[in-house]
Amino acid sequence: MFKILICFALLSIASLNVNSFASSGDQNALSTVVAGKQIYGKGVRNKCLPYALGLAQVLHDQYRVGSVGIVYTWVASASPVTVGRHIVVTYTTIESGVTKRWVADNETKYPVLVKGDNPAEWISAFNHNGTFTIDRILQLPITNMSDREYIGGALMAGTLTH
Repeated sequence: MFKILICFALLSIASLNVNSFASSGDQNALSTVVAGKQIYGKGVRNKCLPYALGLAQVLHDQYRVGSVGIVYTWVASASPVTVGRHIVVTYTTIESGVTKRWVADNETKYPVLVKGDNPAEWISAFNHNGTFTIDRILQLPITNMSDREYIGGALMAGTLTH
């Protein structure tokens, strides 16, 4: 519970830094970008990190939309063995004055609309088979040195590849 509260606080701080939202006109274009295979790693197992970094860069450069990456570790149901680590990207749009939060990853074809302010609920949209722990929340594209070191370490160790 404490870790979820810390993750929520970190996400709230990161959200303050993400002051850009896509308009409803951009929402369809963003959905097309997320669903398309133009970004390396889309639809490819073990390429969640390159996809998340690439998607965040496209959102930032082409649409001026900030995003947040949520890294988590999950365990399969009825097994104490860690299955793997994964990263998803969240971003927001505004449609008719209503802010909507979307979550995307390399293995889900379309972005998923999620409700609330709880990152654990958002991850549940992707992780139906087991329990998980949120490891880190990253402001994307990565500019923070600590986050860069974290991602570099994950790349070198090959631990963030699902």
